[in-house]
Amino acid sequence: NKKEETPQEQENNENQIEENQVDNGIGGAVQETEQETEQETEQETVQAEENQNLTQEELEIIRRTRNTENHHLPQNTTISDYQYATALEGLIGYLYLSGNKTRMYEILKLCVEYGNK
Repeated sequence: NKKEETPQEQENNENQIEENQVDNGIGGAVQETEQETEQETEQETVQAEENQNLTQEELEIIRRTRNTENHHLPQNTTISDYQYATALEGLIGYLYLSGNKTRMYEILKLCVEYGNK
């Protein structure tokens, strides 16, 4: 009992399906881009706050120890978060090995305070 579609109806249905796929694809990409932009803005704010608490030498160590040549994608975080975690690890290691444990504890305290916000 199903009515057969005319060639014109088939073409219209195919066009509608393609339009829906394009709309969904673009809409999803726009939504992802907005979320990424919000995350980047939040990270920039965090960086600005961190920079107020760090010396030029510490900022240079962070820049050098950030894992910029990442050869794998982290599974449960963004690449940017992974790079900053690596940079923090490098800074803490540098302060520890250079014997500046007081400054190391100050920075760790700032991290804990930031995490409790």
